[in-house]
Amino acid sequence: MGSRGPPRYVLDPALITTARPQDVVKEVMAKTGVSRNTAQRLTATLRADMRHNREKQARRLVLDEGWTKSAVAREVGLSRRRVCALFRVSPAGP
Repeated sequence: MGSRGPPRYVLDPALITTARPQDVVKEVMAKTGVSRNTAQRLTATLRADMRHNREKQARRLVLDEGWTKSAVAREVGLSRRRVCALFRVSPAGP
């Protein structure tokens, strides 16, 4: 029954302590020694969930609690430009 193929990695979620999605891959690479490609693949859904939750929190703070966009940007760790982009209204299409 020949080779078993490439190794399968399982990532322990307790290993990740960072709150920023852009730092997750670096942290996984440093702590486990896996390549960037493998770390990106293993953490893709986690990073997407982190980004989604951060944007959801920003929308809640602006719309429901009436915070300024600058205050929201500082609170959730996004740039003010990114927070403004969440509320940009696209023009009507043809």
